Amino acid sequence: MGGRYTPDAIPREVILGMLDACSPGPIGARDKAMVVLLWRCGLRSQELADLRLMDVDLDAGLVHVQHGKGDKARSIGIGPLEAAVVENWLLYRAAWPKCSQALDSPLLCSLRNGKPLRDTQFRRALPKLARKAGYDGQISPHRLRHSFATELAEEGAPMQFIQASLGHASLATTEVYLKKVRPSQLAELARSRPGWSND
Repeated sequence: MGGRYTPDAIPREVILGMLDACSPGPIGARDKAMVVLLWRCGLRSQELADLRLMDVDLDAGLVHVQHGKGDKARSIGIGPLEAAVVENWLLYRAAWPKCSQALDSPLLCSLRNGKPLRDTQFRRALPKLARKAGYDGQISPHRLRHSFATELAEEGAPMQFIQASLGHASLATTEVYLKKVRPSQLAELARSRPGWSND
């Protein structure tokens, strides 16, 4: 039997292109918040769909997942750049009459009726943004989550921090999640090896 599937991380330039491809105005602001929360917080798509206004504390720099996989709660850090993107969406959201301002209302809501966006809507929106950015490869919420974990590992974050951010029950799961070596890493390794001479 094969091992667990580990998707490739999405190149950073593709994700930045997706952010640039978001339209101006409230829908684009919401799309940017969606991409940033999946990519820079490592949320699962259902976790993002379940986020409520009360779950995001930008002043404290935390996003609280109340019902992660296995119904486990966890908190994830959110940096100032990401917080600014979410805050921009919240400004549009606050001015939108269909979106409730109750603390238990959905963070990412439909501008048409105020209902929470579903994870299937994220799965449809992401490839559209990628195509607008000129990328034809596969894009999914899970690949953005994998990009989050891969980037943390490349930045030298301790494995326990990555595990806690992803909400993995065991460190072994996180290690499996990060086991794939990218071709660019192999090329970089070859370039960094000491030279040799037969003189």
